[in-house]
Amino acid sequence: MSIDANPEIFGKNLGLLKDIVPTLSRVGVLRQVESGSGFAQLEAAARKLNVALYVFDIRSPDDFEGAFIAMTDKRFGANVLMAAG
Repeated sequence: MSIDANPEIFGKNLGLLKDIVPTLSRVGVLRQVESGSGFAQLEAAARKLNVALYVFDIRSPDDFEGAFIAMTDKRFGANVLMAAG
């Protein structure tokens, strides 16, 4: 799932994802550091939905490869991409 929206949408999108995959308990978050305030909304929704977030911060293009390898190894139920708008 890619989230590139107003911050208040972040939590709602995670809720929809949980509705689609009721057993969802672990989500990988690939986050561009400049992604802004939406992460707080995502965190709040994750706490409410009992979903653990595993965050991989991207500061430069060099960070992608390591993040993707780590995300693959963890076998999350879903992955979220948070890009700067």
